[in-house]
Amino acid sequence: SKYLQDLLWRIPEAINIVCHQIYIGYENTKVNKTHVNQAVAELLESKKSRYESYLAGFSAAEESVCVNLARVDCIEKPQSKDFVSACNVTNRTVGKIFNKYQRKGIIEKTDAGYRLSDPLLKSYLNLYRPSI
Repeated sequence: SKYLQDLLWRIPEAINIVCHQIYIGYENTKVNKTHVNQAVAELLESKKSRYESYLAGFSAAEESVCVNLARVDCIEKPQSKDFVSACNVTNRTVGKIFNKYQRKGIIEKTDAGYRLSDPLLKSYLNLYRPSI
């Protein structure tokens, strides 16, 4: 249970969604980390069209920032040279996208820095968008 909570940043909605998937796939089974990872992968596969529709509304630069943010998990300084270079956009563009994402609730600022607000979106991007 701790692994599941850590994986999903203790966000109740994401935990409930994955727990439902675990219930469907592993009823009456002692669940371990492998089952959790498989349930997340199955869930993401089943919601692939929903995520693709969501990402279709992003520009190439916005998607690149999103994908690279998913890769690093959390970033303290989004306009750092390394992050801007990985996104292949300008420093100013990263700043604008981060401001837009914060207003829309796509990213959030934590004590550790900025991260995607949805751990399932992060997992989806890492699984289906390994590079841009």
